Amino acid sequence: MKSLQRIIFMTILTTLPVIFIMNCSKDSSTSSKDDLIGTWELIELIVNYEGIPADLIQYLGLDITLTVREDETYTLSTTRDGDTQVEHGTWKAGSKTITINPDDGDPKTMDYSIDGNTATLKTTLPNVVDPNDEDLMSNIPADMFNTDGTLKDTAVKLIYQKIG
Repeated sequence: MKSLQRIIFMTILTTLPVIFIMNCSKDSSTSSKDDLIGTWELIELIVNYEGIPADLIQYLGLDITLTVREDETYTLSTTRDGDTQVEHGTWKAGSKTITINPDDGDPKTMDYSIDGNTATLKTTLPNVVDPNDEDLMSNIPADMFNTDGTLKDTAVKLIYQKIG
């Protein structure tokens, strides 16, 4: 389970900037840049895989906040076990989609929705596991692999709350 926890954590860190920014729009039919501006906190993370704990944020010991600025830049702060990682990038939102571009990564476009101060995103986490890490790969359940030996994308639902 520790290896699976590591996989999930690595995947979350890779995907969260996209997810945070996408979840900051007013609703699924309209978008207001003003609704995106502010600070957001990840309050629930649901991974669609048997054996993954329901309280995944607490289980992984994550504290994640995203600050979205009016100048279309963002800062994502992820703290785990007292270690904080900070990521910066830019964002552009449409009425139902948002594209984020981390300073040190590739841009990604996703769908989003928001209701009041709560935002929800449904997406998949990309495969970010090093296939050459034999110890890690040997601890992953067989049904998490595609027929070609690569890891499957895993369905995920993220819920955020605006805190500032």
